Amino acid sequence: MIDVQALEAQMTKAVREAVATEVGKAQGLTAKTELVKTILQKPVMIFPDDIQLVLGIGRSTAFNLAKDDASFPMMSKVGARSILRTDRFMEWLEGKAT
Repeated sequence: MIDVQALEAQMTKAVREAVATEVGKAQGLTAKTELVKTILQKPVMIFPDDIQLVLGIGRSTAFNLAKDDASFPMMSKVGARSILRTDRFMEWLEGKAT
């Protein structure tokens, strides 16, 4: 015989977990959107740290991306610091999203 209450409890738990997962994804998207807005409010130049945050990658991956992806905008050096024009990065990012 089927224990309806136990089945209902399992289904309820599964639904709660699925909803929690979807809420987490939505919150992650909202956080990324806010991060992009913050970067857009920055001066015309951004740093590799900003690229790392937006793309969710590490430092070496960000530099490898800049070096290996021909479509990635050229970074400039100011002293020891690498910089990138914000508008070019956002154009590149929009091109990757489509």
